[in-house]
Formats: sequence, C-alpha cells, structure tokens
Amino acid sequence: MESENHSSLQIRLFGQFEVLRAGEPVPASAWKRRKTETLLKILLTERGRVFSQDQLIELLYGGEDPHKKFGNLRGRISELRRALEPDLRKGSNSRTILRLGEGYGFSSNAPCWLDTEAFQEAVRDAERAQESGLWSAAVESFERAIQLYRGEFLETDRYEEWSVTPREHWQEECLSALAQLAECQAQLGNCSRAITACKRLLKIQPTRESVTRQLMRYHYLAGEDSRAMEAFEIGRRALKERLDAEPSSETQALYEQIRQKTLPRQAIVLDPLRIAVLPFVNLCPDPGDEYFVDGMTEELIYSLSKIRELKVIAQTSILTYKGTKKAVPQIGRELRVGTVLEGSVRKADSTLRITAQLIDANSDEHIWASKYDRELDDVFAIQTEIARQVTAALRSQMLPKKTGSAKIRYSRSTEAYRLYLEGRFFLKKRFGDSLQKARESFERALKIDGEFAQARASFASTHWLLAHHGFVPFEEGIARAQEEAQAALALDDRVGKAYSALGAIQALARHDLRSAAALYDRAMEAEPQNVEIRHHRAANLLMLGELDAAIDAYREALDIDPVSSKLMRSLGYCLDFARRHDEALVQLRRAERLEKRDWSLYTCYGNAYLHLRQYEKAREAYALAMEAGNEASIKVSLEAVLHAYVRSQMGEQGALESTLADMVDDPECDSAAVAIGYFLLGQHDPGFKWLARARDKRASWYLYILQEPLLDPVRGDPRYQEHLARLGVSLEYPTAGSKEAGNQ
Repeated sequence: MESENHSSLQIRLFGQFEVLRAGEPVPASAWKRRKTETLLKILLTERGRVFSQDQLIELLYGGEDPHKKFGNLRGRISELRRALEPDLRKGSNSRTILRLGEGYGFSSNAPCWLDTEAFQEAVRDAERAQESGLWSAAVESFERAIQLYRGEFLETDRYEEWSVTPREHWQEECLSALAQLAECQAQLGNCSRAITACKRLLKIQPTRESVTRQLMRYHYLAGEDSRAMEAFEIGRRALKERLDAEPSSETQALYEQIRQKTLPRQAIVLDPLRIAVLPFVNLCPDPGDEYFVDGMTEELIYSLSKIRELKVIAQTSILTYKGTKKAVPQIGRELRVGTVLEGSVRKADSTLRITAQLIDANSDEHIWASKYDRELDDVFAIQTEIARQVTAALRSQMLPKKTGSAKIRYSRSTEAYRLYLEGRFFLKKRFGDSLQKARESFERALKIDGEFAQARASFASTHWLLAHHGFVPFEEGIARAQEEAQAALALDDRVGKAYSALGAIQALARHDLRSAAALYDRAMEAEPQNVEIRHHRAANLLMLGELDAAIDAYREALDIDPVSSKLMRSLGYCLDFARRHDEALVQLRRAERLEKRDWSLYTCYGNAYLHLRQYEKAREAYALAMEAGNEASIKVSLEAVLHAYVRSQMGEQGALESTLADMVDDPECDSAAVAIGYFLLGQHDPGFKWLARARDKRASWYLYILQEPLLDPVRGDPRYQEHLARLGVSLEYPTAGSKEAGNQ
C-alpha cells in the first residue's frame, strides 16, 4: 500500500473528516453540495465494494422516490470525480470513482492513502509479531495503529444511520488493539504502560470486564495490590450503574486471589529484540585508553540503535554495569532485555584485538561470538562489522528480513575519531573544566577532518552548554553553537544531536518553545533511541504545558534508560506539576535508591510535600537542599523562598517577607523565585513585575515556573495569560477558582 507521504490523495476518516490532494486540503467548496461529500464517505466505508445505484440512493436520500433521484446521484458522482481529480476530462477515465455494472465504487487501486487501511495494516503487522513472540515489534505496530485513531469514525456524522455500523466496527478494532497492546507491554515487563493502555480503553468502555481483569493483573504484577482491588471496585460500580449487573464469577475469583495473595506473580519472557551492549572490558596496557574503550561501547550502541526493530538500552544505564560480576540472566531481568552484547578491547600501539559475543538473557546461551585482530585504522570497519554480525545473528532468528540499518558517516581519520571519542567522554560530564576539555578535543578533531558531522554536532552542544552555564559570553556561545549545528546538518541531515542542539537554543535561549518542539521531533526521527534527545523533548513538552504528553515522553525515555536516576527525578518533577503528587514521590524514591540525594532531588521532594501541604517534611527537604547546594546561589534561589514559605505556614511570622527583602537587594537573585514569593504573599503586582524580569533575562527556570501548581491562584489573571501566549504554552491544568483547582 502507498504511504501517506507519497499518495496523491490522503483521506482521514477517524475523527474530523479530511481530504488532502497533493498535500493540500480540498476546500469545502469543492464538494458543491453536502450530498457529494456524504457520497464519498459512504463509498469509503468499504473501499473497493460496488454499491448499487439503489443502495446509494437509499443511503443518500432515504425514502424518496428512487426513480426521481437517479439524475441527482449521477450529478453527485460527477461532482465527486471533479473534486478528487480536477484535471479529469471524461468520467469514465476516473481512477478513483469507478462505474462497475449498475453500481459505483471507490477504486481499491487508486493512488490513495486511507487512515482506516493504514490502521488495519498496522494491526495485522502487530498481530503477526505478537504470534511470533516479538513483543517490542508488536508494541510498535499497535501504537502506530492507535495513533491513527484520532477519534470516532466520521465523528461529525454520528447521527447518520449509514455510519453507525462502521463506527461501531472501528471502535471495537481500536479497543481490541489497546487490549492487545496492554498484553504485549506486560510481556515486556512494562506494567505501567500496560496499565495506561487498559485505563485508556476503560475510559471509552468502562464495562469491558475482560480489560478490568487485565488491569487488575497488571497492578498485581507491579506490586500494587491495593490498586488492583480498587480497579475491581471501579469496574463493579460501572457494571451496576450502566448495566445493572454484577461482576462475573471469573472476575470475582481473580479479586479473591489478589486479596488473599494466592495469584502467582509469573515471570515475564524477556524480549530478544531488546538489547543491552555492556561496557566493553578495557584490556589496554595504558589506563589512559579507558575513554577509547568506553567510546567503542557508545558507538556500538549508536550503530545498533539505528536498527529500528531493536530497542537498545542507553549508555547511562549500561555504565552502571561497568566492572560488574552479575550474571547475564540477572542483568537481563534488571534491564528487561532478552539479548546482551559483551566484549573486550586490547590496544597496543597501532593494533587492536576486539572480542564480542551475543548472549540470550533468557537461557544464558551464546548466540554468536567473534574475535578481530586488526590495525587501529580499521576501527570503523570493526564497529560496522560487529553491528552487521549482531544484526545478522538476530535476523536469522527473529528480525524481519527487511531489517536494515542506516549508514553512519564517521571520520576519514582514525586520529580525528579518537579525539571525537575523547571529546564525548568529557562532554558527558557537562560542567566546568570538562566542557573546556571537550571543546579542545572537538576543535582538534575538526581541524583534522572538517567534514566529520558527528563531531561538529557534539561541538555545537559543547558551545551551547558553555554559554548556558556562563563559561563564555551568552550570545557569542549561542551563535557559535547554532553555526556548528547547522554546519553538521549541511554535512549529514541524519545527525539527531544537531537538531537537538538547535532545539535547546530555540527553547532556552530564544524562548520559542514551538519551534523547539519541531526541532526535537526532527531529532527523534533521526535518532529515535537517543535518550538525551528524548529527555530534552520531554522537558520541552513540560514547559509547553503538555504535561500528560511529557509524562509519556519521560516514561518512553526510561524504557530505554531504565536505571537513570536523572530521568526518574525528572519524571517525578513532571508528575508533581501535573498534580499527581503521590506518584511523583514514588518516582523520587526510585531515583533515591539509585544514587544519594543531591540538592535537586531534595528540592523535588520539598515541592511534592509542599503541594501535599505536608509542611514539616517540606521544610526538612528544602533545608537539606540549601545545605547541599552552592552556598552563594542557594540563598537567593527558589529553595530559599519555599523554605521560608513553609516556615511561615508552620507559624514563623515574617519568614517569607524577610527572605524576599534580602533577595531583592541581591543582583544575583533568581527573579522567577522572587515572583513566586510575592504570589505566595498574595502580592500579585510585584509578582508579575518580577516574572517579567525573569522572562527578559531569558532565565530558563522562567519556562518551567509557569506550570508550577503554586501559581494556580493567578492563572485566571490576564497578565498570566499574556505570559503563556508569548510562549504558545498550553493551560492543561485547572485555573484559579475552578472546582479542580480548589481541590489541589
């Protein structure tokens, strides 16, 4: 079937009816009469079916005399052909609306993309993958199908009798896809996503008992026994209120098993297409070659992530296993991967010895192994060969035959590549001297090979971070970062890191969040498994106020970087802004288990406790944040304001006023934090003055603060709306005075 992008006609029947011809919408005036548009919709309910003239007249004109309507029908057919094919000279030459015997049909061979057909094809792909146990591939195809279902089939025609049957059919298809998606996610161990799919389905059809049972099981598998029983109660109430019925014996029995904890928490089969590249072991005699070996691991991850059928775990999670003695099956369970690639690197002078082996994490059996003795100049060829052989080994067992990987353009110079790996090593540290060292490494690499696009993109990110953290003049650093990112894309438009750097500039330097969103989407298209790009995109969605989408984006990032405390902390922060404070605390505790608390984690804890009005816990968290943070800046920060506020809520009179008085006289104070302080005091005029100052100073925190729940009391103020309008930000959560806001 032709793709959406390459068909001359694109027609959407889910949600709002839409027809595009050569990429442009067909205007309503093209249909001449409403019946002409209705005729097209009827023919598309079953593309390829021949409708008799009598059937079409009955569907279009109801009980009117069919003999008087034959002329009208032929007129509508002619108008429809002209609307779809404006250059058509003779009706019998139409490629879309065919006369077949005494009837008409929409040609099944017409160059047309139809969302219902794309939905059906995606579901078929998903079910084939599901039958083969390829859970990740099945999830991807089910999600592609569900994304196409933008709303009910022809939702504006819901009162037309001819549309009832196909509408019910497609809704059932979508609900079935959601139920199967949930099961595939559960097979991968993604219980939270399985739960989300079930809840989405039950929101549409709350009396679907089989899905209530799925939801109960997934909560139970996730260790959320109380939520499993709560799901039962919600389902029971829906059945009683809507159908005056009680849960089936099967549902009742499952409830009792959960209540008595007799239901087995069965093991999940690990997905073989979900792969972890463990840190290659450094056997080099020179300890200084550590960055080279880590770089090899990173580049293999990057190479394999270009294979879209694979889900490759990000390096940040992988590095936690550096030097590990854990067995492969244990690593598989912890990362939820079915396949592990491990190996070693020995470099001596100009020679390399690299070993690599692919292991099935379910059985701990070897799938493939190889050894390479080459010259250092062959490093690119070795990486390409390993990626090729891993792909071949997986393809022979489980990957679709059409699987391929995009060709990655590396440097022509081994030395430039070595310097690039060195620069990436320093860039990951992200602060101070490390950024300066990264800049020097990338500069040297690009002097050797100025057409090394990956190095130029990383060079752009380095300049952006140097400017963002104040190590170089801001506008100078931003201009250089933009120049380098655009140069990287001119060399290779598939370098996602370059789009991401441009996105960061648009968002944090220019406050143009919508342009940044488009750039992050381009970055995701180029490098869909780059977790750093996913993190930036999620943060941009948060700043835009699209908090539910941001939560989904953070969860998707955690799917490929499952032990990233930074991502867990960010997800907790986002959940807190979405008024899901208890869930936020769960994520923050997960992050805390992976690394000790730092000032930012303390702050996130403080925010969640404050929003829950647990002032003693909030006061303690903010005090720890101030103790752990930079002494000079933390005293004039948001932490200082909120610490003073909770103290005032606990009876310490004047604490907030005193803190603000000290801050406003300090030129280094956080303007957005001062604004929050005045809003908390109910002094809106100075609050908006300081908020405008934060905006004018291009403070990055200003972009986040607009979603802060503490601002609920001023959300209805026109001045607040003006701030949102400047950024194109959504107001997804309650405004002041609403019932929901009052319950926060």
